[in-house]
Amino acid sequence: MLFRSVYERDLPWLAPGQPVEVTTPSLPGAVLRAPIRFIDPNLREETRSAVVRVELPNPTTLPDGSPNPLRLKHRLFAEGRVTVELPGTLTVPRTAVLSPGSEPLVYVELGHGHFAARKVKLGRGGDTAWEVLGGLKEGEIVVTSGGLLIDGQAQIQQPMNHP
Repeated sequence: MLFRSVYERDLPWLAPGQPVEVTTPSLPGAVLRAPIRFIDPNLREETRSAVVRVELPNPTTLPDGSPNPLRLKHRLFAEGRVTVELPGTLTVPRTAVLSPGSEPLVYVELGHGHFAARKVKLGRGGDTAWEVLGGLKEGEIVVTSGGLLIDGQAQIQQPMNHP
């Protein structure tokens, strides 16, 4: 069995029955596969995480009946990886999103070296991408590297308001 703490922001990506690939330093190169069996509906307040249970086989005997030393030891450190495919979802690379204040934004290419800041509504975040729920259309080109530089330059070029 494997119990894994999963951060609150990652819980929307998970569901019971979903396959998990588990690796552990004690079994170098081995990838164990098993489905998610349970997701605790209660979050731990101090870590904003929940327990996810994956049950891995760890037989004490081999198929021929001979003893099998347990490969998975009690309190073993392991990592789980879940691969998620979301058809029809608009995403942007995590590197494209800037978060000045409370509203995330991206810079969209307008052409001829011009860019515009665009507020976006984000959904679920993955390791490399954010789901975009609003503020962008499919096919628009967003800045994925150098957004902070463009943002800084845009702030310098804005006329200052003096009383």
